[in-house]
Amino acid sequence: MNTKPIINLLQLSSEAILSIDELHNISFFNKSAERMFGYTHDEALGENLSLLLPTRYQKDHRKNITEFGNSELVSKPMGLRDIALFGLRKDKSEFQIQVSISKGQYDSSHGYTAIIRDISKQVDIEEELRLRVDIRTHEIDRQKNLLEIRNERLSKISTTVAQLNTSLVKNLRQRLSLIAMPISNLKQSDINLSESTLHLINIAYREIETLNPLLTQFENYSLLETGGSGLQIEKQFFGSIIDNVYATVSGKIIQRGIDLEINNKTVNLELFIDRNIIVKCLIDVVAFVSENADENDRIMISVTEDKTGLVKIKISNPSRNLPIKLMEQIFDVLYIYQLPRGGFGVNLSITRYLIKLHGGSLDIVNFASGTDIEICLLKGRAHFTEAELVKKTNHNPPAESNKQIPVQLQNITNRKHDISARKTNVLVVDDQSDIRFLIKEILKGSYNVSTAINGQDALTQVRTKMPDLVISDIVMPVMDGIVFTRKMREEEDFKSIPIILLTANTASEVRFKGLRARADAYITKPVDSEELLILVRNLIDKRHQLVLRYSTKLADTLVGQIHLNGQDRNFLETVQQTILSNISHPGLCVNDLARAVYLSRRQLERRLKFLTGISPTKFINEMRLLTAKELLEKNALSTINEVATAVGFNGTGYFGRIFRKRFGISPSDILLRQNE
Repeated sequence: MNTKPIINLLQLSSEAILSIDELHNISFFNKSAERMFGYTHDEALGENLSLLLPTRYQKDHRKNITEFGNSELVSKPMGLRDIALFGLRKDKSEFQIQVSISKGQYDSSHGYTAIIRDISKQVDIEEELRLRVDIRTHEIDRQKNLLEIRNERLSKISTTVAQLNTSLVKNLRQRLSLIAMPISNLKQSDINLSESTLHLINIAYREIETLNPLLTQFENYSLLETGGSGLQIEKQFFGSIIDNVYATVSGKIIQRGIDLEINNKTVNLELFIDRNIIVKCLIDVVAFVSENADENDRIMISVTEDKTGLVKIKISNPSRNLPIKLMEQIFDVLYIYQLPRGGFGVNLSITRYLIKLHGGSLDIVNFASGTDIEICLLKGRAHFTEAELVKKTNHNPPAESNKQIPVQLQNITNRKHDISARKTNVLVVDDQSDIRFLIKEILKGSYNVSTAINGQDALTQVRTKMPDLVISDIVMPVMDGIVFTRKMREEEDFKSIPIILLTANTASEVRFKGLRARADAYITKPVDSEELLILVRNLIDKRHQLVLRYSTKLADTLVGQIHLNGQDRNFLETVQQTILSNISHPGLCVNDLARAVYLSRRQLERRLKFLTGISPTKFINEMRLLTAKELLEKNALSTINEVATAVGFNGTGYFGRIFRKRFGISPSDILLRQNE
């Protein structure tokens, strides 16, 4: 075979090519190899391959070539990614190489041919690129750390600013309260003031009212800046939420001569919601509608459920349209509008945002002669995340229950109840003496008012005086109003006492904490004296009506038909069932009842009297007499002695006397009437 043309071609190759024989002596050395290694063809020819290799690599090269000779025909390039290979120039300088080897020579002997590439520059370039990448990565990490530090600082600054804003607004409201309450008292007082003085008082009071919505709007901006509040979703009975809203807003609305009506067409409706957020939203919407209403207008709150399970809460004023401009901008977070009667109103941007967090909607519609604001909420919990759902659901049961008591209780007549006969006791809790004094001045004409300086002091007084209602500030030393409210709700004796939280801090989270502690109402400073009086009267009247309704309908009304919260209902049912189960035992006493409901005798007496207006002893006797009357009227037993024994009386003499005193008729007369 004529290999000369091939050899000539290899001589002109741009890559360094050399051949070695079986003894690893150089048999071919092209021009590129001369330039790479610095040897001429004649200098390299016949020399051992070790001439071109650093001493430390000579054994490895020989080993690699030998292994290759026993395996592959052409090797993969060696010396870049797998191992580092180096060549040795004539000037004894080393440089990194990449080698590919093939079997055979281009002459008569057997050996190997190698293609050698100088990759030192490539390695240098890669090293430089790697270094640049490392430098750039380090710079990116540095910038990232700087951004994180900056964001953390901005977050701290934002939080600090929000706290400063809250503190500023709180202090402003506190100062406004100290101004507004005396002015309000002057307006309501019987003091003969000149027309000009009254005019000056009205101007001052109107300006105070103007500042309130501006402060509220300022707080709303802070809420959006901090991202709002996380949801705490629980199953809730919606009827109790509507009652809560009514108790909070009715005072101020009625004060302005506006009617407020509730039309709840749902029965025992349950929704998965954050109770406190929804209460806030409904209060905000009712307040917005009332702000744009005039005297003698009628605001209606209706609750309906359609066939798809969508719950619609409609707050409407059938008598008045909203201005088109107001409807277009009311959901703009920066919008502040002027009220028709003067002053400024708060937009509904935050309210819509909170409703959307519930997967709902809030819209305003003008119709022929009025305005509807409709809030839509979904039933079920599929639209909430697991993180939003509270694991353990503790919700208030519905106000109404279908559970029946075995015996129907009849009217208790000719009795004066302690609660209605005495002057109602109100406890005012605030760490500021001026606020305590002013609230006491507002209430003292209608109520017995005592005061406490913090939650701990208030708890001590509650345990000794058992007030009918408590008004408490939230931010106080030693024990704040939230903790105080929570402790009140944890004690059996005090669970039913209405609590109004009073504070200058209107931040949503503070309001939510108060409502979660199960406060009955929430008033923001500055306090309007007439609004406070109306709210106090409404809550106390609600409690008194409950007592009177129970006591006056004890005969013909089941306990299940009385508006009681779940805990009070369960308590009374347990008491009644205990009496009915042991009614034939003359020895049934107050201590037996106390053990049945896990209370001390003193606690039982206080709680039962608070709920029903009568003592446990009278309650037992009432149950005995009512059961006896029912047995007599139904002719269930033949003789009066049998009836008396059946309901726990030892003889007919005493039984007959107290029966006649209670019902105005003797047992024998009833039997005679039934046998006629």
